[in-house]
Amino acid sequence: EGAVAGYVKTHHEGESTGWLNALVVAAPFRGRGIGRALLLRALARLHGEGRTKAGLVTEDRNTAALALYRSAGFTVAEEEAAWWREGTGAVSPNPPRSRAP
Repeated sequence: EGAVAGYVKTHHEGESTGWLNALVVAAPFRGRGIGRALLLRALARLHGEGRTKAGLVTEDRNTAALALYRSAGFTVAEEEAAWWREGTGAVSPNPPRSRAP
């Protein structure tokens, strides 16, 4: 009791576009329609603020999110590759000669 079940975060881009930055449902609360309720509430709020388009970014392996977004009328606009480096320290602009292209 009293635990946060989930949250949604949005921002505006220009006059007509709203973005869903995050839609998170805590694991114990998944499968209860909370994600759908948060999504629909966020879309209604964006619409009420005059936004005529909504966008979001998610990982292609997040099948539950993909199904939710598709069921709400979202379609894939583009796919992109993201590059990630684990570990500490800054990425050197001068890699060691053994690893340089």
